[in-house]
Amino acid sequence: MKNIKILLYLLSIILLNAACSEEESQLYQPQLNIYSFLQGGRFYSEVFVDRSYLMDEPSSRYVDDALVLLDGGGPQDTLVLIDSLYKSYDKFIYPESTYTLTVIHPDYDTVFGTTRIPGNFQIIFPEPGDTFKISDTITITKSTGAPYYYGYFINDNYNIPFWHTPDTSDTVIRIPMPIQIQNLPEGYYTLQLMACDENYFEYSRFEPLQDSLLQSGIEGGIGVFASFNLKTTSIYLSH
Repeated sequence: MKNIKILLYLLSIILLNAACSEEESQLYQPQLNIYSFLQGGRFYSEVFVDRSYLMDEPSSRYVDDALVLLDGGGPQDTLVLIDSLYKSYDKFIYPESTYTLTVIHPDYDTVFGTTRIPGNFQIIFPEPGDTFKISDTITITKSTGAPYYYGYFINDNYNIPFWHTPDTSDTVIRIPMPIQIQNLPEGYYTLQLMACDENYFEYSRFEPLQDSLLQSGIEGGIGVFASFNLKTTSIYLSH
């Protein structure tokens, strides 16, 4: 009798779990997951399209039958799927212009994204070939519409990032070196500096443990649609 009660109890647990799983599947509505960054001053755009999945659901590599449209800076452009990415080589990305992304698929809600491309800027110091001491300050002109700057010191062994938030009244921006840069060994590096829009900054601050559904510059789905303007220079880093 005791064994029968145990079996009935286990059976009820199994049926309850199955019912909960079925209810979860019925309530769950997958969303399109978009990943796209536009770079100002280029004839090139790319968008990765996937969807969200249940934790126990196998994922595919990407969504290959969406309609991806990019508006802004001229006529609307339809991106073409090439090697898992929707791409365009025809639409110039103008700095200080607003671009709208539309991703349409019959099985999911339509996704919309908006970004305004940060304006052009110049690296005043260091110039190409300069010796840059860790006590020096990077000096750049201001990029219109860029609330944040994201940079890297790069060589064969290192790829060290840093952020800077300028004063909104600055016309010339000075970026002091953070501690992680001060600990780099001497040598030749590429300094890569990006003027980023708000969407890019919010995406870069995302912590997966806080929220599993990233949404930055996107409506109707999840993911990120952001933009930046890029400048690079080569330096010798010295202590």
